[in-house]
Amino acid sequence: MRLRHMRTALFTLAALLTLAACGDDSPEVADEPTTAPPSPGDCAGDDWVTVDTGKFSFRTPADLVDQEVQGIDSLVGQFVGDTMTLGFDFGRFSGNTADQFPDAREEVTIDGLTGDLIQIDVSADPNYGSESDWMLSLYVAQPGGDDFGTSALALWVRYDDPAVGDVARCITEKIDFADEA
Repeated sequence: MRLRHMRTALFTLAALLTLAACGDDSPEVADEPTTAPPSPGDCAGDDWVTVDTGKFSFRTPADLVDQEVQGIDSLVGQFVGDTMTLGFDFGRFSGNTADQFPDAREEVTIDGLTGDLIQIDVSADPNYGSESDWMLSLYVAQPGGDDFGTSALALWVRYDDPAVGDVARCITEKIDFADEA
């Protein structure tokens, strides 16, 4: 019995040391809101901040707070504000929510790449819980990557007020993918 407890303790210690060695991959949020005036047709105003994940960046309202979540096999993030929750998953196994709602699928171009966007009322869908009534979801596959295949960005915004959908859509229009060296 004592040997089993020792093995469990050693396994737990090894797992903690592995996690500590991996470092902090959480996205960086700019300290100050961007002060440059929006360009013509730009829907993000002076009170928006830039979030840079290292793989891609996007602009978002300054009231969203980084929840510092940790992914296992991909880069993930979650930001929560008074009117919306934004989340993303960037990696090889990021799923395309538009596959579940083909009638709502809209083809979009984000930073020169083709993607799928859906904006739907999920209030009656048991698969999406009762977190909020509306969801905007974006999926963009990024060709190339490494020997293991394509990486993709799955980004979603959940909100209750349909008027917030315009803000959610604006966030997706401000995504820039990092140039791979």
